[in-house]
Amino acid sequence: MRSLITHLAGLTPEQLGGLIARRPEALLPPEPATMTELAERLSAPHLIGVALLGLSRPELQIAEALAALGDGCDRAELAAALGVATDDADLDATLVGLGEVAVAWLDGDRLRTVPLGHVWPCPLGLGAPLSAVLAKQRAEDLRRIARTLGVPVGTQKAVTVRNLSAWLADGANVREISATAPADTRELLHQLAWEGPYLDEPLYLYGRRKGPVQWAVEHGLIHVAAHWGAPLQMPCEVALALRGADYRLSFDPVPPSAPTAQVDGKAVERESASASGTALARMVNLLEECGRMPVAPLKTGGVGVRELRRLAKAIGDSAEHVRLWLELGMTTGLLAPTEAGLLPTEAYDAWSDQQPAEQLTGLLAGWLSSEGAPLHQPAGAGQPVPALVRTADSAAMPLLRAAVLGVSAGLPPGAAAVDVEAVISLARWRNPLLVDHLEDTTGLVGGVWWEAQLLGAVAHGALSDLGRALAADQPQQLAAVLDRLLPPAEETVLLQADLTAVVVGTPSRTLAALLDAAADREARGGASTWRFSPASVRRALDAGGSESELLTALRDRATGARVPQPLEYLINDTARRHGAIRVRPSPAACAATTRCY
Repeated sequence: MRSLITHLAGLTPEQLGGLIARRPEALLPPEPATMTELAERLSAPHLIGVALLGLSRPELQIAEALAALGDGCDRAELAAALGVATDDADLDATLVGLGEVAVAWLDGDRLRTVPLGHVWPCPLGLGAPLSAVLAKQRAEDLRRIARTLGVPVGTQKAVTVRNLSAWLADGANVREISATAPADTRELLHQLAWEGPYLDEPLYLYGRRKGPVQWAVEHGLIHVAAHWGAPLQMPCEVALALRGADYRLSFDPVPPSAPTAQVDGKAVERESASASGTALARMVNLLEECGRMPVAPLKTGGVGVRELRRLAKAIGDSAEHVRLWLELGMTTGLLAPTEAGLLPTEAYDAWSDQQPAEQLTGLLAGWLSSEGAPLHQPAGAGQPVPALVRTADSAAMPLLRAAVLGVSAGLPPGAAAVDVEAVISLARWRNPLLVDHLEDTTGLVGGVWWEAQLLGAVAHGALSDLGRALAADQPQQLAAVLDRLLPPAEETVLLQADLTAVVVGTPSRTLAALLDAAADREARGGASTWRFSPASVRRALDAGGSESELLTALRDRATGARVPQPLEYLINDTARRHGAIRVRPSPAACAATTRCY
């Protein structure tokens, strides 16, 4: 613990901020107030497991190797076990990555780790290091083993432990002595070296242990546990030596090759701009529709297929995409369940007044943190599952989205993943613990890949500038990209002589409200279109406005401050007849027939 505290205290504010960004669970309430409390939090077993989920394959390989070699192992010892030079650049980079998440760090010439025994009780199938195993043996047993091997016996147990550790840590010594063992003992040693490290044996209540085990115990290649009834154990260094002089621990610092295709960067950005604008428009349309008619949830939870299809028809989208828009609405707090159903919240009012770039920023943050998998259809489910339901992998979804973006960010410039299998292959290298423990890896990764395309983070299989900003977690860079992709909301409308109104881009909330009150919306998306009619104008007048007020409001918003003559005639004519009552005599006994306009 003291070493970790010293490591944390030596970090710069930027490095400490980066560590917290990669391990936000360390700041869960109650937040640590001192370096000691932070070190205790980072060393908590359940939080270490969370940190390992975000490690790449080489980082996990080094972490497991350090767990096998023991806390405080020498860097040169690690390099030798891996078969690389002590100053290997890939090893340096991997150790830096482990230090950035406080899983392992340099302490002088030694490498320290947080407790990893609960994660890997037998890392790489190896037992505890010699220093730990020998320290638990009785002094007379150690002296007996030392005499058998011809190792100097010290006057103190610590000296004997040190001498034996040095002798047995030499692979040549272990291989030479094991070659003199009986055949059945050699077979047992080979089995423990590759499949060990523990060996259960019958209890010897009387007499000495016999058979192949006894020779290995007498020569220090396996050791009796310090407490009664525990299995025998082969130390880590002995097993590594018996695996062969050429055996090396796995270390794969280079990502696997995956099929890619060349794409045009300008085409990627055009597609990204189109997708992000469409996503925002669909989200606005969905929230407006939910405000007009609450979404009825199923009694068992979630939103059923019938409601999804109704919403899809209302906003001009597909039921599959509606699943994503509902998930974003719930995650960002723009939608909430009520007794009447899902309805927009008070946060929706504030969100509606924001500029498009700000609106999409909130939606993207909600997407990254969402625990839902809205576009995932479980294999063998038959019928589509309801929207807004959680699965066994829900807690892993934020990490999976970050992993998919990270994989795309790691592709060479101008390269695109040809299919989801290429993404999965790279994701398995980037986050093996996360990806390999998903119940449906292909379905979940494919769903996230689809989500990223709908939001504009990925286009034509390549990461866009928007996705790159998300992957790098750079708020300022993200804001600059969104300002470029999504111009400010339009405050003006083009009124045409055919009684239509066209807004190119995203209409502001006040402009959309004015046009929705006096016209019928016909098209949404990159350009929104409304059409005026006697019925729509009458609707605006019924709401309490006058023709002069309506004409003034339209003129103030119109391009060139001009209202076309046909539209002006329509409004004046409808207003002239508005509220009039026509009375006609009836030839029958009825007193009168009235008709209202």
